[in-house]
Amino acid sequence: MKSSTIILLGIIGVVLIGILIKQHYDFADLEKRAAIEKRGRDMSLKKVATRENENKDLREILDIMRDMIRQKNKKAQGSGANKEDPLGTWLGNFNKLKDFDELYPQYSTSEFKYLTVKDWLAVTQDGQFKTEADYRKALGELRARGMARASEVLLEAIAAFSRANNGDSPQNLADITRYLPEDFDTSRFTDNPSGTAQYRGDFLDEDQRWLIKGAGPVDAVWDNEVWISDKKIVILPINPYADVVVHAAIKKYEKENGRQPKNSDQIIKYISPGMKASAVKEAFESVMTPIH
Repeated sequence: MKSSTIILLGIIGVVLIGILIKQHYDFADLEKRAAIEKRGRDMSLKKVATRENENKDLREILDIMRDMIRQKNKKAQGSGANKEDPLGTWLGNFNKLKDFDELYPQYSTSEFKYLTVKDWLAVTQDGQFKTEADYRKALGELRARGMARASEVLLEAIAAFSRANNGDSPQNLADITRYLPEDFDTSRFTDNPSGTAQYRGDFLDEDQRWLIKGAGPVDAVWDNEVWISDKKIVILPINPYADVVVHAAIKKYEKENGRQPKNSDQIIKYISPGMKASAVKEAFESVMTPIH
């Protein structure tokens, strides 16, 4: 009797274990399906958001184009004639810069996701896009705009850390990582252990502790330095007028020698000491490289 009871209990135990194992796998399967459904739902929502942003961007372009047409008509009425087509030139520059960005992705960064169509139009409104320098300079301006917005996200994370830690400031980038969005690219920033920020021989607000700085330039000539304290952001261009300085030096060389310079060594004496020889060389080559 006892042995039959033991056998029965053993059978029941095996059955229960089997049920538990089946439930475990059923639950795991349900979790997997739920995760797949969530990913699908998230992807659908992301697509909807992307389409909404695209529609918003298109509406912004239309509004800007209308303003340009109004300005163009006013100028035409005032002068009696207007042979130039500023709207066509502007949109042409916009498309050229977009094409260049696709061909040379090394000048783009993850912060470009923060840019709007207005940003792209802002940097293509004036000037002509004829040389590599024109394009690289415009992309440098876009990177500055993108870094400014990414830095604002960092400031928000710093503030969130302080609220969660009785007003204390973070000591490094790792301290605020948990307060950043999942898609935030921390590789574009780095710690600044010294807490000081020096730019061209001058210290920036020595009363502030600069916690974070930009990880380094993407473009050796047209790029920016980024400094972030727990209160403010400072973005400073490295060589904002490199193309202007090089063009002026080329003209001086041509005036003195009656011909174009062949390399940057021939114009270096016309460049102020503040610009490194390596930057002059790269800027010269970029200025002398036409983009069709």
